[in-house]
Amino acid sequence: MYDKHVISQLPIGSIPDVTITVQRPWFMKVAFKHNIWFPSGTTKYGLTLSKYVAYYETNQQGNANPKTITYIARNLIYWNRITLSDARQLSELKPLFDDNEVLKVIASWYSDEDTFHL
Repeated sequence: MYDKHVISQLPIGSIPDVTITVQRPWFMKVAFKHNIWFPSGTTKYGLTLSKYVAYYETNQQGNANPKTITYIARNLIYWNRITLSDARQLSELKPLFDDNEVLKVIASWYSDEDTFHL
């Protein structure tokens, strides 16, 4: 079972203000198009929540602003340790998984029962 955390419902001061994340071009595209952040895949069992995420674009072809913190986004909801099958059933994530191009990539990383974070 996944954990859903709504940031506005957490006590003030209970989480850090900002997380800095390194983002490759595909992840930046998804962030812009679907307002979704994929925290590091190395955070297998849990992740640190924060109010905001600062995007540091990697120096890879496809990033508009390589080697720069370019955007700061407000985090609204975290889904911690969610499976692909559970994520596909949530109305809040429907636009993401209705995008066949995005679904194909995500499905190549995870089986229906693997967990990840959004």
